[in-house]
Amino acid sequence: MRRRTIGLATIGFLGFALVIVATGFQTTSGVAQDGVEATATRTAEEAELTALRTQVAVLSTEVANRGGEPDALVARLGGFRAGFDETLGAPTAFIASDQVMYERETGERVTVTFENDRAARVVVTSPRPENTSLTESDSADWSLAEAREIAASYAPADTELTEPVENEDGSGLVASGTSQDLAAPESTPAAAACVTEGAAGQLEVVFTTPTAETVSAITLTVTGEASSAAAPVPRSPDRSTRGGRTVAASSLPGTTTVNGIQVRGIQARDDRAGGSEPGTLAVELAIENQTDGTLRVAPEHLVLVDEDEREISAVCGGEEPSIAGIEIAAGDSAEGWANFVIPEDFAPDQFAYFVNGESSTRVVFVLN
Repeated sequence: MRRRTIGLATIGFLGFALVIVATGFQTTSGVAQDGVEATATRTAEEAELTALRTQVAVLSTEVANRGGEPDALVARLGGFRAGFDETLGAPTAFIASDQVMYERETGERVTVTFENDRAARVVVTSPRPENTSLTESDSADWSLAEAREIAASYAPADTELTEPVENEDGSGLVASGTSQDLAAPESTPAAAACVTEGAAGQLEVVFTTPTAETVSAITLTVTGEASSAAAPVPRSPDRSTRGGRTVAASSLPGTTTVNGIQVRGIQARDDRAGGSEPGTLAVELAIENQTDGTLRVAPEHLVLVDEDEREISAVCGGEEPSIAGIEIAAGDSAEGWANFVIPEDFAPDQFAYFVNGESSTRVVFVLN
């Protein structure tokens, strides 16, 4: 892990150096509608940049080889920079330290924005002339059927996309999708910190439509881990937080300690209109690890329970900082929020934390 961190830091430094060296770039940006990145053409003395570009590409490949990249992410959303370079060829424009553009033989232009060397956003523009408005029709634009096929080729291979619907601002069509590979550890910056067991990564695809029948650009964006309201599930008998098997309990706010783990429940924020209405609920807590080992706090260790012994697990995102998906070293402490998306007809009355996921070691707070 240390070698991987050093590699990523070096890539970031070299990317910054590219920006410094490239101050002489002349940029010509295409006119794009709101929400769609413009493509750019840049010119510079290649001799000044070749060495730095080569180092970035080599380091990116080394990082990819160390971490291992699923085939489903090569040259796709969530994939390494190295996979794009290998599949699409050398970038034709270096727009920023974290953003490059590729031009395919078919004429389409692919602009990729990276976060920690992972593709967080991919914009594919039809082979229309540069510097033309994406809201104006062009004979080189795609049909919706063609655009959906192209979108699928840049989304993770296991992606399941919804049917496109009209965007709220009326500028085009939007579809959402899920991918297990996108939620795998270290597949994206957002997913790396918080992965719920069995959850899928989430993405959005926007089709820019200058006419009802044509598409001029496709924008794919990582939107994080799926956090929609899940159906509550019956709690298994050994996970019951009621009765004699409860190890430690308190009202909220309150503090309790079990097996060297001190948990302080601070407050709950509930945006629901009523006790059984859908919405979000967040519980703020502080955890102090007084043991000799590392304490892992996963989303599935943090649950809400209703009077029928049904439970839902925490999700990634929501109130920040999130306490889900972290590790607490021996002697350390952490404070943050456990975030929940509450489905309809679920009225939680207890919050439970299962220490290291163990059903026999748990802390329960009664929600007022």
